[in-house]
Amino acid sequence: MDTKERRSSQTMQIFISHSSVDAAIAKEFCTYMERNGQKCFLAPRDIRPGHEYAEELIDGIDSSDLFLLLLSQKANDSPHVLREVEHAVNQNLPIIVYQLEDVNLSKSMQYFLMTHQWIKADKNKEFKRILEYVREIEAEKKETAAPEPEPEPAPAPVPTPAKAKNPAPGLDPKSKYLPIAIAAAALVVLIAIIALILLFTRDKGDTPPDASKPVASVSQESSESSTPESTEPVSENQPTMLGHVELGDTIEFGSFNGVPIEWRVLHLAEQDGQHIAILVSKYILTMRGYAVPESGTYNYENNTDYYDPDSPAEYDLDLQARIRGDSIWNRSTIRIWLNSDREHIDYGGKDPVSTAFSDYSNGYKNEPGFLNGFTKEERDELVPYKFTTSVDGRYTDGPYPSEDKVFLLSLEEMDWFDEADVSKVTSPTPEAITSNGSPIYGNNRSLTGSKDFIWWLRTPRHDKSSQCYLVDTGYRREYSSADVAVEGYGIRPAICVRVDSKK
Repeated sequence: MDTKERRSSQTMQIFISHSSVDAAIAKEFCTYMERNGQKCFLAPRDIRPGHEYAEELIDGIDSSDLFLLLLSQKANDSPHVLREVEHAVNQNLPIIVYQLEDVNLSKSMQYFLMTHQWIKADKNKEFKRILEYVREIEAEKKETAAPEPEPEPAPAPVPTPAKAKNPAPGLDPKSKYLPIAIAAAALVVLIAIIALILLFTRDKGDTPPDASKPVASVSQESSESSTPESTEPVSENQPTMLGHVELGDTIEFGSFNGVPIEWRVLHLAEQDGQHIAILVSKYILTMRGYAVPESGTYNYENNTDYYDPDSPAEYDLDLQARIRGDSIWNRSTIRIWLNSDREHIDYGGKDPVSTAFSDYSNGYKNEPGFLNGFTKEERDELVPYKFTTSVDGRYTDGPYPSEDKVFLLSLEEMDWFDEADVSKVTSPTPEAITSNGSPIYGNNRSLTGSKDFIWWLRTPRHDKSSQCYLVDTGYRREYSSADVAVEGYGIRPAICVRVDSKK
């Protein structure tokens, strides 16, 4: 919904901006307002699965009528909250600042908030005063809204020659320009007829489509020219690019850094009436961090070093996520990268640069998305897979639903390897080893004497907020865990593709 549509809507929507530390009170406020007939946009609740987090936030602000900031010192210090406030100001949204505590405002916050409505939270943090203010804005909006134009009475029928029964919209049948309009319309029709004649009588010597390609890989252009208005779903019996597959099969599909990717068929299922297969890359394709710390630098925030094992970061789960990376899959930078086919990716301020990670290496901010190496036909064969992921130690209202074409596997999905008779243990490709700047792979190889390596899962540890599980090499243990901003572990992606049900 663009700004113009938002302003004409009679339904108020409130965008709630808050620090992750204040998530509980943001949820309370949202519940209170919605019980009283208002509509709220609250992240991460209203972030659609499979969409980029930053884009969803911007769309949420653009589609709202009011911006509410839950102001705490943590919110004041958050660069993400500041970006939300700045965008709301640029959109000319009314802003309410609900002051949760006394705050020494940053100069940037002072600049944006000095002229807006402030409400100081009382001891019980009741929201009645905000609701009253919201209703005042809603009433003003309805009063100033332009009245709907009354429909004009239908003109009395005017006898006209047969050719003038349907004049161009907006022209009076008696207008002196009517003959010109009719002539122009006739010319358009004539041009269209000539174009159709040329289309159907073109030289039969044109190069035909490649007969070796399966039906599913025919380009969109050729299929649209033959049935331009067809809206029928793809037939279940129509061949797919991969055809029929069996568990454990090895398939070459797509490419990464110019090298074809080998996949193993891990799981077969049916989803939304389609036969699908989950494929996992045969090898580790790259080594990189799962998520970027909100603080921007691993184990640092506001010039404070949190490497000390007795630091508050060992028990403060919100601090853990901010300085060591948030383990929730839906917010991870690796998810954005895996599902993008763009040459340049907008990470919404959480840029995966080398200096954000633990070893200051393996940054991928300027790399094209993982799907950039796939052809259009290959990307068309991918299907958004619907799954859930468990939550970390901060939450009890999980698991999180997701819908992604490319993803990391979960701890629960490891059973698929046994069913498909595929090994969980694997090694990096030569390209992954060459491009790796972290010492972890070399240290692990020296310790075990093996080329096999450790790779990320998307399952967070239930007692941490910054760690996910890893599939280990089996020489010491089967699974381990690490902070998600440690960039030296492997990425072994999985994809969901359409397949045929029968040979």
